[in-house]
Amino acid sequence: MGFRLLKLPMLVQKMIFSDIDFNVIIYLSTQSTYLQKHLRLVQLPVLKFILIMADSPEICFKTKSKTVWIEISKEYKEGDFEPCKINGVSMQICKISNHSNPYFLVINDKMENNMIFENLIAHFLSFLEVKEYELRLRMQNIDFPNCSVFKYTQKFSNVECLGLFESEPRQVSSEDLIFILGQIDTKSLRINLEPPPNFIYKFAPEFSRLNLEELRIGNSNWLDFETLLYLDIKTITCNLQEDPSKKANRILKKWVSGRHEKLEDVILDNFSFRNSMTINNEFIRFKSPIKQKFDINREFDGTLASVLFVGTELRLFVWTNKRLRAVGRMEPKYT
Repeated sequence: MGFRLLKLPMLVQKMIFSDIDFNVIIYLSTQSTYLQKHLRLVQLPVLKFILIMADSPEICFKTKSKTVWIEISKEYKEGDFEPCKINGVSMQICKISNHSNPYFLVINDKMENNMIFENLIAHFLSFLEVKEYELRLRMQNIDFPNCSVFKYTQKFSNVECLGLFESEPRQVSSEDLIFILGQIDTKSLRINLEPPPNFIYKFAPEFSRLNLEELRIGNSNWLDFETLLYLDIKTITCNLQEDPSKKANRILKKWVSGRHEKLEDVILDNFSFRNSMTINNEFIRFKSPIKQKFDINREFDGTLASVLFVGTELRLFVWTNKRLRAVGRMEPKYT
């Protein structure tokens, strides 16, 4: 491939690179140091960067039209491997043809898989503009503070989502949980983690993450729920292990009193209306609702919110001006 296009204006280069098949870009970025330097200036967009931490780590890129996989493995010896340079380190790369999506293998017999993984992350993040990160943990004994994924997601400013959410809670140390909640600044944080028993995490009153808009918590046994109310963010999703009615009341009361001005959506799970008792002097009284929904009007500014019961979930939906305008633009449907 000729590189005359690298002499074109940067905007034109970006348009041309965006039209090239993404798996071709991935491959060429490992073959030419000259091309790598130009890609760093162009910064190509990627919708999702998935990092799978396992004995044989994997990376997945998702663009608007393509999904590309890269696996690090010392066990796979078949295939036409070619020399390549990744983050300045000599390795070998091979494209596997029997996959539905473009699939590459990267090996280096003299280097541990975790070091290859770190070099791959550094290499691709140098020229990709990532909208959303997803981290999948499939190995034990991860050193979170020194983990390459966290090191680079702290270093780059375009972290949209950091997902540590799997169907079963992931066991972590209390230090790891403190690190994740205290050090990672991201717009969306989704975690399902289980620290040691009797560990309780308290959000500080001054807790501030400039970018944080969404917090999703699976297992919440470790959470001091009262301190969660310090957070003023757009979306809170939480599986409540104890006293769901009382905890939901606390959030609703805070919102009605004028706190949580940014709040737009709340989903609280693990409600059982058979066990919910009406609590004296509570603003909201939880009983099995006949219509499964009701509205709350915040008097001091007139903002309206809808509370819905869906299965075992309580959902709070705030009618922001943006949502009201969207409803106003909807075309009526007649049957």
